[in-house]
Amino acid sequence: MSARNLSLSQLAAQMNRFLYQSTGANRYATFFYAQVENCGRRLRYVNAGHNPPYWLRCTSGATEIIELSIGGMVLGLFQETEFQEAAIDLRPGDLSVVFTDGVTDALNTAGEEFGVERLKEVLRAAIGAPASEISERLTDTMREWIGNAEQHDDLTFVVVAMKTSQGATHSN
Repeated sequence: MSARNLSLSQLAAQMNRFLYQSTGANRYATFFYAQVENCGRRLRYVNAGHNPPYWLRCTSGATEIIELSIGGMVLGLFQETEFQEAAIDLRPGDLSVVFTDGVTDALNTAGEEFGVERLKEVLRAAIGAPASEISERLTDTMREWIGNAEQHDDLTFVVVAMKTSQGATHSN
């Protein structure tokens, strides 16, 4: 079966087997994969041990944060592992951020971690802005937090903001 014909859960299972067979013991990788479908109205995803991306949505004057955590364990530790996939309906104005643990684990000069609550605060304050602006705000906030502190992990994130009118997305 080609990769094009695989469900997201089957794709994760196939990647798991490949990683298990091609790496040494106790080696693993986290994995998050998503597909936008139905003319941009639905996102299907699978999460294999990765930090759950945040999906922010304004509802009734409040900002709801949904963690995209459904999937399974990390890839490569066991030869056979089952994964689940999930879906979320996309709405105008939604915001999503996929990030590595280096973002939340980033240290300041006092040795304090940036943490998930600070990340959520930045995102709540930025919802409604274009993805490029949100990315810039998060980058500036992280630079200010880190200062001259030495980091031991990558600081990687992807921002996707749905237009306020139904249709295409912007990402950065």
